[in-house]
Amino acid sequence: MEVFRGEGLNESPNPIEKIFPFASGLALFAVTLGDKVRGKIDALFTTDDFALGCLLDTAASLAADRAAAWLEARCSAPSQRLRARPKGGALSGGRAPQEIRPLRYSPGYCGWHLSGQKKLFARLKPERIGLRLNESWLMSPLKSVSGVIVTAPASRHAVEPSYGFCASCRNRTCKTRSGTRPEGLGKEAA
Repeated sequence: MEVFRGEGLNESPNPIEKIFPFASGLALFAVTLGDKVRGKIDALFTTDDFALGCLLDTAASLAADRAAAWLEARCSAPSQRLRARPKGGALSGGRAPQEIRPLRYSPGYCGWHLSGQKKLFARLKPERIGLRLNESWLMSPLKSVSGVIVTAPASRHAVEPSYGFCASCRNRTCKTRSGTRPEGLGKEAA
């Protein structure tokens, strides 16, 4: 939780602080594709090969995100998916077991201020894999992802985009990431 508090600049309230108390597991992570990919992308743009540069840039962004998704999936062992059972057993009081699932959260999203990178980096020490943080808390190389994987009841990850900072969010994946979708939104709007 200290990593999440960061430099004390988080929006409050925010969905992450409401999920943490129900977490059965937390895993800090940082992944990077390294400097070589960024160098190749820059070289393509320098030689005016914009189409291939854009293609590689997009593919590298997707690859970094897929690496983080792979880590998230590793936190989801089949034995943990239905582990949270109400007291008294699976059907006590007519309640079914709750699905437990991991979900990634990163500084700069969901009210977690980007300055959270500072404490995240202090704890993880990702410099060992060539990942650096600049004065603005941005990672270098650019094709990198960091954050925390929170394992909690799936229902706790369901976030209504009603926080003050949601209006300026460009990502809008909170509903699809948590497995829920707001009323009236189709796949094209998520």
